[in-house]
Amino acid sequence: NNLTKQKYVFFLNDLSYTLRGINNNKLEYLKYKYDIKEHFNQSISLECERMLENVYTNDKRKIIDDIIITVDGVDAHEIDDALSIKKLENGNFLLGVHIADPLFYINNNSVIYDEAKRRTTSIYLSNLTVSMFPSELSSNSANLLERKMRPATSYYYEISNNGDVVDYKFYKSYVNVYKNITYDKFNSILVNGCDDIEMCKMIEDLTELEPILAKKYNIDPYYEKINRSDANITDTNIVGDSIAEKVVESAMIFNNYMIAQYFNQNKLPFIYRIHAMDKDTLKRISQFSESIKLDGSELEYLKYIEFIKNLYPKATYSTINQGHYGLGISAYTHITSPLRRFADIVASECLNKMYFNSFDDSDVYQMEDEIKKSVEAINQKRLSIEIFSEKYEKNLHLN
Repeated sequence: NNLTKQKYVFFLNDLSYTLRGINNNKLEYLKYKYDIKEHFNQSISLECERMLENVYTNDKRKIIDDIIITVDGVDAHEIDDALSIKKLENGNFLLGVHIADPLFYINNNSVIYDEAKRRTTSIYLSNLTVSMFPSELSSNSANLLERKMRPATSYYYEISNNGDVVDYKFYKSYVNVYKNITYDKFNSILVNGCDDIEMCKMIEDLTELEPILAKKYNIDPYYEKINRSDANITDTNIVGDSIAEKVVESAMIFNNYMIAQYFNQNKLPFIYRIHAMDKDTLKRISQFSESIKLDGSELEYLKYIEFIKNLYPKATYSTINQGHYGLGISAYTHITSPLRRFADIVASECLNKMYFNSFDDSDVYQMEDEIKKSVEAINQKRLSIEIFSEKYEKNLHLN
């Protein structure tokens, strides 16, 4: 639909090659076919430069003075989530989840916004990185870098020792991250301690809170196997299982759940991350699992995972909440990686318009229409990116 003449001719020739059995799946060819652009055109670059030179400072944002840390893999470039924690006098935890806010710099009339929507997600492959936003924004100005004041959305939850959410408050904020640390550093401090008493206490408290948060969801073992082994094209899936990774994973899943619950309970238009499972599929998976005999070899295990992946439905985005079977949770969204996923931008816009601001029925109807269009575009593009990623990696290894 709506193809340019050049693209139309390309796809006709592509079909011709396919019918004649000619393999034309070279790397540059794949980028063109699936509309994957590594670089940003001059219009986007110049707009980004102008935008960053003319930033509007909103004095209404709350300045957060808590000690905040980020915990990521050693190769992380787009750091968009951070944590803080306090033990209150009543024994409850005050958890802070602080998420980078690129919407501080752009709005939905910006060409940068349009380009992010077209790209849909950042892509991380063996020798290819395609960012959703220009690096000046995603790796610098909006990035939660250590000792840099950054615009954010801060989510605070008071949580009791038995997991009850006693209270919650959300703020448009400015945050100044105390330390950027890696998963390995977090785990090392937990075992060996450090000279920084406040950060040591934070890490201990986060570790104590993690199993309490983990009880809020129940990951299906098949979903976990697939998620841990699947290509992590957005670099947002946590694939390890160390204490540090569990802490971050539990906090982000909890935050995503709480935001989705807010919109679901208030019957407001929203973008949900859903994972629907029917009884017939469950029965087939169970029957297959009982029939397979793993001999302990890696090859057999990979075959097993591949079979399960073919049976198991994929998670997707929707305007209708259907829960998330794989996480064992009644409502879910993506809002914790806005520098790398456009779905998180859409969820953030919902929060901006229907939590932080007053609205009327006309605003609700307009937002509902906009979300539907975004969901359709995101699902279509993500499927295209998954196919591209699989073919790209395959051809890379063949070469």
